[in-house]
Amino acid sequence: QFNIGFVTMPLATEQLQLDRIACTDAVCLVPKKHPLAQKDMIDVTDLAGQHVIFANQPNIAADETLKLIEERHIALAGKTEANIGSICAMVENNVGLSVMNPITAGDLASSGTVLKPFTPKIQYSFGMIYAKKWRDNQMIKLIHQILKST
Repeated sequence: QFNIGFVTMPLATEQLQLDRIACTDAVCLVPKKHPLAQKDMIDVTDLAGQHVIFANQPNIAADETLKLIEERHIALAGKTEANIGSICAMVENNVGLSVMNPITAGDLASSGTVLKPFTPKIQYSFGMIYAKKWRDNQMIKLIHQILKST
């Protein structure tokens, strides 16, 4: 048996090996016909007066975005919580905007949405997790090689 997991960091574990495999910045999902879709980049201040959809699970971008909104006293038109899979469909159907990691957004977003860089930057780190005894395993080494080449 051989198990490998892929996780959003930070994550603390003593029993397992955790290798950082990617870092990326959050993006803003915008409906294609929304006025903000014309901008090159979405700033947190652009969320003023907008309906924003947040993940209902612990989420780096949601937590950081809410913190930025509070610190800057930005008034939203509304706020909704949903699971990650539903958020993209809600954005496409003009329910609101969302901020999330570009890997998930790229997988779930459709042609009715656009992904825009978001500022201030919110960074995501992803890791590969496995049993420490497999650290020198050929499969682990191969996965690392493949990830480095992409």
